[in-house]
Amino acid sequence: MAGIEYRPLADSDFAGVHRVALESWRSTYRGLLDEERIEATVNEHYSAERLRQVLGKVATGSRYFEVAVRDGQVLGFCTIVFTTLGAELSRLYVLPGVFDARVGSTLLQRAAQYLRSQGYHSCHSWMHRGNHRAIKMYLRRGARHVAELDRDDSWYMERALTVRGSITNAVKRVLRRVARTLRGGRVPTDQPARSDVRDNS
Repeated sequence: MAGIEYRPLADSDFAGVHRVALESWRSTYRGLLDEERIEATVNEHYSAERLRQVLGKVATGSRYFEVAVRDGQVLGFCTIVFTTLGAELSRLYVLPGVFDARVGSTLLQRAAQYLRSQGYHSCHSWMHRGNHRAIKMYLRRGARHVAELDRDDSWYMERALTVRGSITNAVKRVLRRVARTLRGGRVPTDQPARSDVRDNS
């Protein structure tokens, strides 16, 4: 989906964030929780007053909260809190209608990049054991389930923040360039072009 802006939370996003949270809860927990509880929980945690408090923490750097916006509409958001256990991926919500647009993946990648820039090597999250979509996504991305840290109905998931994938892709690009050069009968230079290798950390 083109034209998506990724940026920190602003007060103009409050209504959109509430909508994303409510639709996400309905999509994920329908059948596990009743509608009254879903609405009460979202209204409590995503009220304008609560989000205004969060916005103050974002301004001081004590909270990470990034939104994905297109044409003024909030499509998803990602939040990170910092606890005694380290960096906790607190929320990653995306409107159900844009699951296939890689909004969630991009939000997650940007959050990981931010954490690496702050010196973190891993992050963790608690996920409701009934949230199968999220659990499968995190497992595909290299997270592991640490059962001894589970609490109530939530799984404790931990993920290393590596850049292995980015480095591997950069190396592949260099090798393809060298192969093309050799096929053309030219001797490759010792130093690859600057655009071929980037430090994505």
